[in-house]
Amino acid sequence: MPVTQANLSALRSAWQQPDSLQSSPLTLPVTACGISYDSTAVVPSKKIAELLWQAAESAGLKQAINDLFAGTHVNISENRPALHMALRDPQPDYGLTPAAINDIHKVREQITTLAENLYYGQLPCGDQITDIIHIGIGGSDLSTRLLTKALGHFAKSTPRIHFLSSPASHWSILAEQLKPASTLVIVASKSFDTAETLHNMAMVNHWQNQQAHRIAITANLDAARQHGFDASQILPLWSWVGGRYGFSSAVSLASAVSMGASEFQALLAGAHAMDKHFCDTAIHQNLPVWMALTDFWQHVVGEYPARGVFAYDPRLSQLTNWLQQLETESNGKSVTATGEPLNMPGAPLVFGGDGSDAQHALYQMLHQGQTIWPLEFVGIQPQADNPTSQFLFAQLQGQAQTFVSGDQKASAHTRLHGKRPVSITLLERLDPWHIGALLAAYEHKTYCFAGLIGCNPFDQWGVEAGKRATQAALQNLNRPKA
Repeated sequence: MPVTQANLSALRSAWQQPDSLQSSPLTLPVTACGISYDSTAVVPSKKIAELLWQAAESAGLKQAINDLFAGTHVNISENRPALHMALRDPQPDYGLTPAAINDIHKVREQITTLAENLYYGQLPCGDQITDIIHIGIGGSDLSTRLLTKALGHFAKSTPRIHFLSSPASHWSILAEQLKPASTLVIVASKSFDTAETLHNMAMVNHWQNQQAHRIAITANLDAARQHGFDASQILPLWSWVGGRYGFSSAVSLASAVSMGASEFQALLAGAHAMDKHFCDTAIHQNLPVWMALTDFWQHVVGEYPARGVFAYDPRLSQLTNWLQQLETESNGKSVTATGEPLNMPGAPLVFGGDGSDAQHALYQMLHQGQTIWPLEFVGIQPQADNPTSQFLFAQLQGQAQTFVSGDQKASAHTRLHGKRPVSITLLERLDPWHIGALLAAYEHKTYCFAGLIGCNPFDQWGVEAGKRATQAALQNLNRPKA
C-alpha cells in the first residue's frame, strides 16, 4: 500500500516550511557492502528523516521487503513473484520448487563454463572464437553493455564484444570486420518475439549462413527452437525475473566473458551481499530504503520531475542508461498495483551520463538555469597511487560542493544560486563485487520507491503495447497491395 495521506501531508507541510529543515543534522552517509550514500544536501535534518521513516512504516515497506524475499506474488498484474535475487544466492529458496532450484544451479554452471572457455577464445567444443555479437534490446542489452564497459578491463585476452540493439544500419560495416566462422552470436530475448531483436537476428543469420556458433537466452524455449536453436544452444530465463532486473542471469553471458568466470562469480557475490543487507537491516539503516526515501522526498513531496545521474569514472558511462530503464519502466505508472489511480507522482525521469563530459555541457544549465534538477553523483573512492582516480574524485567533490553552496557574492553574470539537491554514491573500488552490490542496491531502491507510491514495479504494459503496434504495422506493410 502507498504512503498514507496523513504522512504525505506532514511531509509536504515540512517541505513548505524552510525553518523545519534547521533541526539537528542527519548523520550520514548510510553505508553497506562497500558503498556509501550521502544525501545530507537533500534531507538535511533528523526531523525530515523521521517523517520519511514514518512514511515508510505507513506504506508497510518492511512487510513488502519480507514479501519479496518470501516469494509472494508481488507482481500482481501478472500473478507471479519477482525473484531475481535467487540467481545470485548460493542456496536459493524463496519458495521455489526443487526443480527450479536445480535449474538455477545448472544455468549458473553453464554460464561459468562458457565464460571460462570463451575468456580464452574457445567454445567447449574447441572451436576458436575471436568475436561475440550480443543481440538484444532493453533489459536484454543495457545491463550487459554496462557490465562489459565497467568490468571488461579485468580481461587479459578475450573475444571482442559487439552489440546490436536497435535495427542496425551499421551492421554492414561491422560484418566486413568479422569472420562468421570465428564469431559467436548471442540472442537475448525473454519473450523471443521482440521485433528489433528478431530483425537483427535475421540479418546476422543470413551473414553466417551455415557457419553458426550461436546461443539463445530466453524464457520462451519453444520460440527459440522454432528459430532453429537446439537444446544445447539455449540458456533459459524464468518468468519471475524481469528483463530489467536480469543482470544476474544468463543475459550477462557476454559480460561474463569480458571479465572472466571468477569475476562474474564475484559480481553475483556482491549482489547477494546487498540482498542480505536489504532483507535483514532495519529501515533507518537500510541503504536501498534510504535511496528510495530520498527520491520520494525530492520527487513526490518536492515534485521535481527529473533526476540527473552522473558517474565520475568513464567505465561507468553506461550506468545512467541502465538506471533510466530500471526506474522509469518500473515506476513510470499512473495506477496502483491494484488498479486505482495513483494520488502522487510516479518515477522521475532519469538523465545524465559521464560526469567529466557533462561538466562541459549540461552543468551550465544545472548551475545557473532557472529550473532546479536534483542530482546524484556516483564515484569511486580515490586511490593514493592513482592520479586519475584522485582527479575524478576531486571533480566530483568540487562540483557537489559548488552545486550546494553556490556563490551569492558574485556579479549577476557569474552568480551561482546554490542549494541544489545533490546526493553522492561512492564505491570503495570499481571491481565486480562492488558493482554487483551497487546494481542490486538500485534494484531494491526501485522496489522500495514503488512501495512508497503504491505501484507494481514488475510489469510494463506500455512497452508491450508498443511491441504489438510494431508487429501490426509490419504486417500492414507486408500485406499484398489490392
